[in-house]
Amino acid sequence: MEGKDMEYNALKQGIYNYTEEELFYHDYYNARQDPKELQHFLNNLDMDMVLENHRLIIEKPETIPEKFLDSYFFDLSNNDSIVIQKHARYSPAIKHSHTFFEIAFVYDGKCHQNISGQNIELRTGDICIVPPGIEHSISVFDDTIVFNVMLRRDTLHSMFYSFLNTSNILSSFFLNNIYSKKANDYIIFHTGEDDTIKESFIRMYWESTNRQLYYY
Repeated sequence: MEGKDMEYNALKQGIYNYTEEELFYHDYYNARQDPKELQHFLNNLDMDMVLENHRLIIEKPETIPEKFLDSYFFDLSNNDSIVIQKHARYSPAIKHSHTFFEIAFVYDGKCHQNISGQNIELRTGDICIVPPGIEHSISVFDDTIVFNVMLRRDTLHSMFYSFLNTSNILSSFFLNNIYSKKANDYIIFHTGEDDTIKESFIRMYWESTNRQLYYY
């Protein structure tokens, strides 16, 4: 148990460190500030690496899917149903929709979402849920930490059946977006500096990263 706690604490302390993906996007973001630098960046791209790692490049339309399908994030052969990732800072704010529910949790900092043309600022502790089929984008161009939780639509039926049958705002939101054509485009919960919720997202991220039992 001590070893697991050490791994967890290391991950918690390391979430502010830049990943290889974030360093790539940071270079891309800086290059886009100057046309000559951008052209140099694009000329030197390793497109095999870009496509293999699903890097999104606005100037390369072939890197941007028309819609993010379940197969883009989920290992369908492994029956993955929930994926949690740290949002890649400095990745381009590309308007997109997807076939799953996306939960964005602002762990520390602030960011902007554009949902169906509406600009929304999210701050530490905010949880924003966007359902399938809704066009949106997220902007994180500083050291803000955001966790994205992707939840397959089918999972709501198989794993959260009892929850969906309870009467509350969240279950109504999910049900309306599964069965109704007149549903809300998003829902936001403001949790502020609730340490329990922040700890829960870190734990989920740790379990997903380490492929722990019940991570999906």
